[in-house]
Amino acid sequence: MADAKLLDIPSDRLNACFAREPFEIVHALCSHPLFELDRLVELAWANQRHVQWHQGNLAADEVRGDPGDPARARRNTFGTRRFPGNGLGIRETIEQIETNGSWMLIREIGEIPEYRRLFDRYMSEVREQLAGLAPGMQKCRSDVVISSPDVVTPFHVDEEQNFLLQIRGWKELTVVDGKDPRGVSESDLEVFYAGDGELHPGRIDRGAPHTSLRLTAGHGVHIPSLFPHSVKNGDAVSVSVTTMFLTDATERRRDLYRIKSW
Repeated sequence: MADAKLLDIPSDRLNACFAREPFEIVHALCSHPLFELDRLVELAWANQRHVQWHQGNLAADEVRGDPGDPARARRNTFGTRRFPGNGLGIRETIEQIETNGSWMLIREIGEIPEYRRLFDRYMSEVREQLAGLAPGMQKCRSDVVISSPDVVTPFHVDEEQNFLLQIRGWKELTVVDGKDPRGVSESDLEVFYAGDGELHPGRIDRGAPHTSLRLTAGHGVHIPSLFPHSVKNGDAVSVSVTTMFLTDATERRRDLYRIKSW
């Protein structure tokens, strides 16, 4: 069993779609004891400097700040933590996650040794399958998202290439085509690479092409770099894992936009 593959990524879809459009995969992490809620309490407590949590009653196109501010698009990042708090600590948030309407992100789970062993195992599978497709894979990390029923993760973009794996529960995922300027404009990219603008409306109302799918336990999806995406959780507690990494291509793009900004 120790040698069984954890990820089932179809080679034809990987070759045709990686970094260009979303596609679904299958994984075998649902029954892993490290993702049971009591173990996630221990993980969050041990890794609390990397934990963020807040109320989950947000809109899909949530933005923060003064609506009259012409620079409203700026400062819209998860890192600013301007979302309303839930009045609970880390342990209480997870233990009461079925009823407290909350959203929690535990970043960098690979810093905890037992999670690092699991992370290294499934990342070795990703590296093997992406050989030649994603040269220069670097800064790999894995985060856990725990959310109450019906909460929303607003539209946002990630610089990294991303595999989102659903462990428990289900969610409705909307991914906007990041190649289309109606979804991500040049000014959006300039603001993002200046250090702001991670959160912004998904631009669906502007006609941007998008994909909607239901992600259930045991399934996952590839979300390409800089493709805006939003999540509406289902009617049960959700646990998911994001596996993210940069490549030579994403690093070159970052350098170009930062030089442009200077």
